[in-house]
Amino acid sequence: MRITVGQKDFIRQVDIKLPEGKQRIGVMLSGGADSAVLLYLLCLERKMDRSTQELIPFTVARPDGAWDYVLPIVEWVRNRLELTAEQLPDPVQVGDATVHHSQQGRTGEREARGRYGIEHIFYGSQAHPDRALIELPGEYPNRPASVELPGTTCPFALVDKRHTLSLYDIFDVWPLIELTHSCTAQTVGRCGECYNCKEREWAMTQLDFTDPGVK
Repeated sequence: MRITVGQKDFIRQVDIKLPEGKQRIGVMLSGGADSAVLLYLLCLERKMDRSTQELIPFTVARPDGAWDYVLPIVEWVRNRLELTAEQLPDPVQVGDATVHHSQQGRTGEREARGRYGIEHIFYGSQAHPDRALIELPGEYPNRPASVELPGTTCPFALVDKRHTLSLYDIFDVWPLIELTHSCTAQTVGRCGECYNCKEREWAMTQLDFTDPGVK
């Protein structure tokens, strides 16, 4: 499916499609808003296409508490789309959370491919906002510079947080975002000062949305 996202002068399009010829597909979940809505859209796309491809969620148990948030996200998507546990299984913990954050996802990807036979992996990472639009604190997280690398797809790689958060409004899935956790400074709630907190706050303001997530 092709979706028009954003508002006003920051309208873009994103494509959500499952790779042809691949049966076992992984979705890396961080517990955050971007990967959560990506999982929903991939499951919706598969359901509309009546595809028999497997979608398996994976998570690296990072220090920011990612593992604590992914099961409720998966359960919500499963219930919303009326999927069975076979169609959308519980998340699987993979990877090494002790390495630098820029490498954690890759360690999880290697384990997902090697141990679980995953043929293709989706990431929910989106682009950084233009530095002329917002000044964000701290070290910028590592994010992909292209839409697709061999064996992986990042549908949001060319759009920013404003676009990914607008998907919650387009598909009317605001209860899903209430389950997500974007802060990297604490495992419960939001510090309001770290990069991810500030980025999410900025995007909500740009969209004129009120963040329904836990403060």
